[in-house]
Amino acid sequence: MKGNKNAKKRKKAKSAGRMNALLIGMCILLMLVAGFYIINYYRLMNDTEKDNRMLSEMYFNSNESADNTSTPEEISKGESEQDDLETATKIEPVIITYPRPPEEIAPEFIEARSINSDVVGFLHIPAKTVDDIELFVVQRDNEYYLTHDFFGEKKKSGALFLDQANEIWPQDQHLIIYGHNMKNGTMFARLPRYKSIEYAYNNPFVYFDTLYEKGAYVVLAAVRLPAKEMLTEGFNLRTFTFGEASLKSFLFDVSQNALYMTKVGADENDQLLSLVTCAYNEEDERFLLITRRIREGETEEMLKKMIRE
Repeated sequence: MKGNKNAKKRKKAKSAGRMNALLIGMCILLMLVAGFYIINYYRLMNDTEKDNRMLSEMYFNSNESADNTSTPEEISKGESEQDDLETATKIEPVIITYPRPPEEIAPEFIEARSINSDVVGFLHIPAKTVDDIELFVVQRDNEYYLTHDFFGEKKKSGALFLDQANEIWPQDQHLIIYGHNMKNGTMFARLPRYKSIEYAYNNPFVYFDTLYEKGAYVVLAAVRLPAKEMLTEGFNLRTFTFGEASLKSFLFDVSQNALYMTKVGADENDQLLSLVTCAYNEEDERFLLITRRIREGETEEMLKKMIRE
């Protein structure tokens, strides 16, 4: 009987030893898997930040002079002088011509366009407490750059892209830029900070330069809503031009979903720029920062005061 008891004890001890070894093995495996994901997470973040830093330096460190770029006014003047010369010699039918883009793009974009011909602009959102957003904006369809970076490589971070229906020359009255809210802090990860009007007051300005002209904007509203409610009969974000009545209707719809609206206001002569990313508060929710182009004569202090009120 005693021998049987000892044998059972040895059997239990052996079984417990195998179980402990299995548990230790599983723990080691889990640690290895977790380590892989952590390393991959920071590798992706570092790669994205490295690419973004290199591209922003390419834009800001351009050594070429912008004076060589023909302005829309210069082109219009040249065409007008030619028309005057022709009408002095003969009578021609009236022909309505539509604005053509300048023959040359801004020099800051030449190098970037040689890498990616989809480049249409550069977005700069200054920040006091975190790194600025400084990224090129591309345009193709509304799918490709969800999964591809600036260089065309497959990457979860994607790239900032202008709505496929937008025109940058002449500019639409409402431009829309999309980007991922990456949990590693890259791309549009900082955008949802604008849910606080205090943050908007401290960081009120957005700069979007296109191939042909520079643009400065001020925060008008912050909106959070499900993606399915962005394109409805009641509220259609992808409205690119406005009349007086349609803009009032659009802004009213914005106010119904807004976290806040500043008092900078907008009318039918203004241009809007909307920045769109994921909110993560609910499934498939979006965060929108809607800005208005700064008018001639407006000052920084004047606009900041309107946001504070």
